[in-house]
This record gives sequence, C-alpha cells and structure tokens, in this order.
Amino acid sequence: MNARSPRLVRGAILGVLLLVGVSIAWTYRRSAPAARPSPSPSASPSLGIPQIAGAARTQNLVFTQVSGADSKFKLTAGEMVGKEEEELRLRTVDFEFDYMQKGTKHKGHVVADECIYTPTLQKAVFQGHVKLTTDDGAELRTEQLIYRGDKQIARSELPVEFRRQTLSGAAKGFEYQGQEGKLEMNGDVLVRAEPQGKPPLEIRSQRAVLLREEGTMRFTEAVQVDQAGDRLTTDRFELDFGEDQVIYRARAIERVVLQTSSALTPGAAAAGTRHLKCRKLDLWFRPDGSLQEATAVDEAVLTTAAAPKEPPERRRLEAGVITFKFDGEGRLEGLQTLKETTFTATPLPPNKGAVRTLKCARMTGEMDPVTGQPKRIEFDKDVVFTEGKRRGTGQKAFFDGAKSELFLDQGPQLVDGDQGSDLTAQGILIGTGTGNVTANEQVRHLLKNTGRAGGAFLGHTDEPILITSRFLEYTAKTRTARYWEGALLRTGSDEIRAVEVRLQDQQAGARRLEAEGSVISLLHPRPDTPEARAPAVVEARSKKMVYEEGKRQITYEGDVAIKQGDIATRSPQAWIVLTADGQRVESMTAGDTVEVVQGNRKARGSKGIYTPRDEIMVLTGDHVVLQDPQQKVEGRSLTFHVGDDRILVDGREQVRTQTIIRAQQKEPPSP
Repeated sequence: MNARSPRLVRGAILGVLLLVGVSIAWTYRRSAPAARPSPSPSASPSLGIPQIAGAARTQNLVFTQVSGADSKFKLTAGEMVGKEEEELRLRTVDFEFDYMQKGTKHKGHVVADECIYTPTLQKAVFQGHVKLTTDDGAELRTEQLIYRGDKQIARSELPVEFRRQTLSGAAKGFEYQGQEGKLEMNGDVLVRAEPQGKPPLEIRSQRAVLLREEGTMRFTEAVQVDQAGDRLTTDRFELDFGEDQVIYRARAIERVVLQTSSALTPGAAAAGTRHLKCRKLDLWFRPDGSLQEATAVDEAVLTTAAAPKEPPERRRLEAGVITFKFDGEGRLEGLQTLKETTFTATPLPPNKGAVRTLKCARMTGEMDPVTGQPKRIEFDKDVVFTEGKRRGTGQKAFFDGAKSELFLDQGPQLVDGDQGSDLTAQGILIGTGTGNVTANEQVRHLLKNTGRAGGAFLGHTDEPILITSRFLEYTAKTRTARYWEGALLRTGSDEIRAVEVRLQDQQAGARRLEAEGSVISLLHPRPDTPEARAPAVVEARSKKMVYEEGKRQITYEGDVAIKQGDIATRSPQAWIVLTADGQRVESMTAGDTVEVVQGNRKARGSKGIYTPRDEIMVLTGDHVVLQDPQQKVEGRSLTFHVGDDRILVDGREQVRTQTIIRAQQKEPPSP
C-alpha cells in the first residue's frame, strides 16, 4: 500500500456511511403526525400507517410523514397485497426520505420489489432488488434490507454492494446498530477505491467493523490490501479517523506481510521489489492524507532487491523496530531501527561478490526521496561490519551513500582474514564499493608475515609486521598501503622509521616497501648457525629506501649512511642484497663515490662492496684512497680484510702497523 492509500481508504469510510443512512431514514418520532393521502383511509396518528379494514389488497398507496421543517419521508407502494396481524405487505415500494449529515440536509431514496412493515416494532423488511441512493452519489444494492426502529438496527443477511463516486464495496451481509454507532460487514468483505488517474485500491477481509464513537474501522480475518502489484496481508487491519472522517492512523496487526513492486512504492524508481514482515505495522498520515510515518515492530524483516542498474543482490534488514519516514509526496526520506539490528546483502548470480553484513543496536538513516537510496546512515553501539573475511567493529559507524563509504568510530578495528591484516585507529573509513581504507590518528596495523612467495618479509617467518603512524591510506586497486607522519615498521627485531612508508602487495605475492623522509632502518642479520655469534646490527640512514621482497634487495638513496659494527659508509646510493631466506645480508654495495670508515682508517672510492660472509670490503675507482694516522695509500682498488686487518692495493699486499689498529678497538671487528 503506497502513500496515497490512506486517502483512498478514507473514502471507504464515507461509503460505509451509506448503510448508516438506512437507519437515519427510518428513525422518526413516534408522535409525528402523518399527512392524509386522498382517497386513502386515515393514517394512524402514532405510526403514520393507515388502518385498513376488510380490504386485502390496495393499490397506489402513498404515506408521508413530516417531523419539523427538516425531516420528512414519503412512502409509495404499488399495492398492498395483504395484512397479517401487525404486518403490512407492500409491493413495488418507493421510499423517499430526508436526513442530516455534518449539519447539511440530504435526500435519500429506497426502491424495492417488496416491503413487509410491522408498525408496532417499527420493523421494515425490504426485499427484492433493493436499491438505496443518496443525493451525494451513494448507492447500496442488496436483495434484503431489514430495519428495526425500536432497536435502531439495520441489517441484511444477503450479499450487499455499495458505491459512492470512485468508491465501491461488497459483503455477504451487514448489521448496523444505531445506538452504539456500530457497523459490521461479514463474509467476503470488499472495499474498492478507483481514484481518477490512479490504480484501484482494494481491501478484502472476512469481517469488518466500524465503531463510530471510537473513530475506528477494523478489518479482520484474512485481510488483504492490494494496489498496482503491491499487497499487504495481515490478520487485522485498523483505520482511525477523526470527526472530519479523515484517516490519521492505520494499523496492521499479526502476521503482517507487505510486498511492493509498483512505481507507486516510495523509491521504486531506483529500487527493486520490497518485502516487509513483522507482527505489527503502524501507519501515520498527515491531514492531507499523505503517509508521514510507518513503524514495523516485533521481529521486523525488510527484504529488498537491488536497483536494475546495480549488481544483483538480496538485501535484508532485521530489527526489533523499523520506522520509515516519508516526505509530503509520500517518498521515503528517513529510516530508523531499534533493538538488535542486522543488515545482510547477499550477491545473486552472476554477481560473485562477497556477502556483506552489518550489525548494531540501532540505526538512523537519511534517504534520497527521489531515488530511494541512502544518503547518510548512523549505526550505534556494538557495530560489526563483515564482507567476506573482512570484519570491522566499533561503537559507532557512519555510512555516506553518495561516496559509498563506511566510517568506523569509537574504538574501531578492521580485520582482513584474506590479507592477514588487523588495523586499529581512532577512525577507520572503508570504501564499500572500492575496498579502499583510510585510518587516522594512532594507526596500528598488524600484518601476517607467513606463507608468502620468496620467503617472509625481511626473513621473519614467525613474527608479524607491525606498522604504526598517524595516518593510513590503502588503495585496493593497486594493493598499496600508505602510512605517513611518524611511520614505523617493525617485524621481529628489525625496524624501519620514516616520514612516510608505502607497502604494496605485488601480483606475484611478494611485497614492495618504499620509505621516504629521514629514513632509518635497523636490520638484525641471523648467524649462519645457531652456535655462531650474531652479526652486528646493520643501521642505515637515507632520504629514501626501497625493499623488494621478490628480489631480496634493499635500495637506499640520498645521503646514505650505513653502519655495521665498526664499519661505516657514506654514499649517494647503497644496496643491500639478502640471502634467499631473507635472514642474512649477502652483500652491501655503496656508490657512486663512497666513503668507508673503520676506526681511524678512512677510505674513499667510486664504489664499495662488502660481503659479510668473508668479512671483505672492496673499494674500486680511478682513484681509491686509504688514510689513517700513520699512512696514506692510493690505488685503483682496495680490499679490506676486516678480520685480520690486511689491505690489498692494486694486487700488492701492504700490512699496516698492528699496534695502531688494535689500539682503536678492544676486540676483533665483526661484520
């Protein structure tokens, strides 16, 4: 049922008042005098019905009665076919009457094949082609219409049909109790509205009750409301109206199912079918009849299909309470839930996306009235978002429909089982369509470091990678994470510090690390054997660093300074190559132009290569210089034997003074 339905159902109430007109027509003062028809016998002064003596058959009878200036009736019968005790039997009856409605005088008209009238009981039974009409276009048809004036009851035990302008209806029978202002329709009840230019609206049930004093009309037993492909089914459907007969509230109670698919459905221009189930659906209307608010309570479940241009999927919203808010044109503009709320989006073939779910305690959403799509949704308390193996949590979350972004707040965490990722920050923003992620303030990102191509990151097979920074930006398309402002990467005892760190998952499964701005790296090579002494820490400083996991190579650029033990180098660029398992340094290369310092010894050349395994540093270039306090050596190449202090220059061996070297260090240098 769409937003226009209440306006149409309001007309149903007016149509039902046709039945009330029957009782109004027969409710007269007993003491009202009757006009004397001519040449008919005199009428009874108390009942307005002539006393007929002897004659069993009288033709062309006319009875009139006037009560004041505003009330009168005229009864014409083609003939009276008999009298049995108190009953008068009339045929070809034409009954005209006046009645008041909302302070206005109206005229009514009843015709029937027969009428049995009992004056003492003020009982009239119209039978055969009974038709009641009023001057405002109301019409009632039935084969039987019974009225008891003494009890103010009008009823029919035979099928009845009524119509008023664009409104019509039917039932297998009805009863109106004037004193209580109660109207009952029983058996195959139908109320149908056909507004101009709009699809018809039908309400069906097995029973309907109008309580005038309470301002309520109730449809019960197998209730079904239909309009243009939209259908509401329920055990009970109630309409509340004011003194002006305008409906301000409607309720569907017990086993409520609402199926919508027509263009009249709010947001249907962009959305697919919608299916709502709940125990109770409460509808509120504006004075102009437009739908203002609808609330579904007790295990409410709303299932919708994606819009035609969206990837096919089934969307399901479950909550203890779901409230829909509509604008003046009956379009959905707001959504609110209370009590355990769950949203699930399940892809349908050929859509191969992952299932998405979101759970929270309550939700408040702002919708686009034109498209029916969400503009902004707020999720509150114990928020859990999942997509495949990705899981986000927080105490609050906000969804931006225009950007398709979900922001997790208040203790947020995002865990990705596929990537082995665990992210926390003060705030986490997820692109639900792109898969992009950004985080801000106190970023802490833990990454799995096992089962990767080419060995684990920096040779750490057991320890995860921990990255901290102020900000994080992850781009799903390139599989690149960017960390900046105080970025720190640590795995095991190794760490890298920089203004900005970028970590990319490459197609082969290996990672590429880039660090820029005051880069500091501390690497702890493993010993060759468990019994061997661990090599000294390799400390490097530069403006930029690149580590390619697949190539096992680290590149430093810009004012590079590398130190291991008592050997330090300075150069514009440097390269470190790791062993196949990534746990040890295979070689270090520095250039173009490199300065090497070991204790008091200083050397300079175009290029330097150090191999920790044999503790040899080789400097090459057109002019290689070695200088210490005792001597200066020049040549085209220079080889340091770190372990025994030998130096080879251009193939000639020169040994420096042993006492000077050993005075500068307490133990033999180690790579």
